[in-house]
Amino acid sequence: MSVREISGDATRAGDWALVRLRLHGDRILAADADGLERSLVGLTLLEAAAVRGAPLAVEALASALGQEFVAEPRAGRVAVAMSGGVDSAVALLRAAPNAIGVTLRLWQDPAGPSAERACCSAEAVAAARATCHELGLPHVTLDLRQDFRSTVVAPFVAGYEAGETPNPCTTCNGSFRFDRLVAFATAAGADVLWTGHYARIVERDGRRLIARAADAGKDQSYMLATLSPHMLDRIAFPLG
Repeated sequence: MSVREISGDATRAGDWALVRLRLHGDRILAADADGLERSLVGLTLLEAAAVRGAPLAVEALASALGQEFVAEPRAGRVAVAMSGGVDSAVALLRAAPNAIGVTLRLWQDPAGPSAERACCSAEAVAAARATCHELGLPHVTLDLRQDFRSTVVAPFVAGYEAGETPNPCTTCNGSFRFDRLVAFATAAGADVLWTGHYARIVERDGRRLIARAADAGKDQSYMLATLSPHMLDRIAFPLG
């Protein structure tokens, strides 16, 4: 297995942080990283994903780790999709201490309405990471902005211009988000992916199907209607 290098950076209000890592497999051989609470040398990528420090330094580290995160498989490990909100935090708590949080960075429009509360805003990503780190758990950010623009946003805009009424969230969950999250769970050595959605998976005639949530008032099964059946073997919705 060859030695390789990855790097990540972060900027905010004129400040800048840079992290450079030299890797062999999932182990860090050398690191150029200031502002973190401990040295990264000798750690696995999984261990490094739980390291705390100055916000900008941690963000730069997250930028590096998300590029090619891998971890040795471990029985019972759960990858938890984190939105920065309460529901996914509850799912994380239920999976602890064998959890690894993951958040997708998909879109950021500072000029948009309520940009700081958007599901994939920088603030939401930081909140998800902070929740994991407060519990001593690793967190990985996957920067999929370009992929999201071409796969979800561009078709939505084209459909809207054609007089259609597309639902980008359904497309995102069905053909985009979960494909990437399940792939991450595999790379992270996790048995299963958990999310904070209110929905259930039931079995009918030997088939696993999405079903309405136990609480009809919180049901989100409609958002997951286009999930491929084979995906359901790798996913669980612990909030029901």
